[in-house]
Amino acid sequence: MDTNGRPMTEGRVRLLFVCSGNICRSPLAQVMAHAALREADVDAVVESCGTAAIDGLSAEAGARRQAESIGLSLDAHHAQPMTRELIANSSLVVCVTDRHRDYLHRFFPEAKAKIVSFDSVTGMGDIPDPYGGTESDYRDVREQLAKGMPKIVAALTGQKGRSHRRKRT
Repeated sequence: MDTNGRPMTEGRVRLLFVCSGNICRSPLAQVMAHAALREADVDAVVESCGTAAIDGLSAEAGARRQAESIGLSLDAHHAQPMTRELIANSSLVVCVTDRHRDYLHRFFPEAKAKIVSFDSVTGMGDIPDPYGGTESDYRDVREQLAKGMPKIVAALTGQKGRSHRRKRT
């Protein structure tokens, strides 16, 4: 177990999504990436956090509904604030906007090479914040994430030229 009581994940690639509150965009990206990586048979840890997250908040209802619409669940999600440890331990950090990426670059210059924005990886622009918006706003976020996820998976699995496929037993 690590210092936070989580199982050790040494040797596995780690993907981190970052937004503001860690209740809409980054949790939805987290569960979608986890599913995409599992489908691609890639052994990875996927987490999310927020630059202004209130520790322990549940995922927002609109995000939960969009996850459920594609057979995923955010019921167990609890927001967590961004920490130096999360950034340091991640293989790739995907920020939902260029603004989030630039913010992290200022605070973590030593990790600049692994901190990217969704747009810089996918060419699909920033992921707009649906908080307080309509169901359509949340659906648009889910669809944007779904379209961009193959490029996120490719960016993660291309890290350091290593293979991260699960070993077949």
